Amino acid sequence: MLFNIDRKKWENFWYYYKIHVWVGIFIALLLMMTIRDCAQRIEPDVSWGYMGADITAERIEALNQELLPQIQDANHDGKKHLRLYALSDPQQIVVMMASGDTQLFTFDAETFTNFAKGGAFQPLDEFVQTYRIDLKHHPEVRLQAQQTLEKHIYGLPLEGNKLLEALGFQLTGKYLGIRISKNSAKPREQIVHENAHAILKRLFSIK
Repeated sequence: MLFNIDRKKWENFWYYYKIHVWVGIFIALLLMMTIRDCAQRIEPDVSWGYMGADITAERIEALNQELLPQIQDANHDGKKHLRLYALSDPQQIVVMMASGDTQLFTFDAETFTNFAKGGAFQPLDEFVQTYRIDLKHHPEVRLQAQQTLEKHIYGLPLEGNKLLEALGFQLTGKYLGIRISKNSAKPREQIVHENAHAILKRLFSIK
């Protein structure tokens, strides 16, 4: 008799609450997957957004071999990770620029000029002078940004860069700039921007 009562309760419960049960199972699985992904997520020590369709897994791997020895472990996880990703549409570019989580950006001339004039990039005058980079054929990189009184160099032309061209990147009309730090007071933020400058140094040290 007791078995019949319990069975009847279960049948009623399942009739009225089976949707709730399936929704609960779905939410539980979603939470488990989210927790797993967060645990496995690698926080990059420097990020590079690249406008172009010529990024391949082979080129990323080759670039990692060249650049990872130059950077520091910004998040102290015992690993070095360069995140190089493709920028494919204007909306994505705006979002990634606004987030401040990417330090290096490679753009075409128009996009570079728009963001440089908007004050998005760090001035590279000192870098150019220190490493004696010849920009006499590229006056377009010297711009006056908003709320500044004089022109500065906000990006470097990649066309002719021996390291990247050797890896097969298509560099015609492309420029590389360093995003202004979103919070320079944080130790990690300082290190990732030091890593960005280290990459710039490596790219332009090969003549």
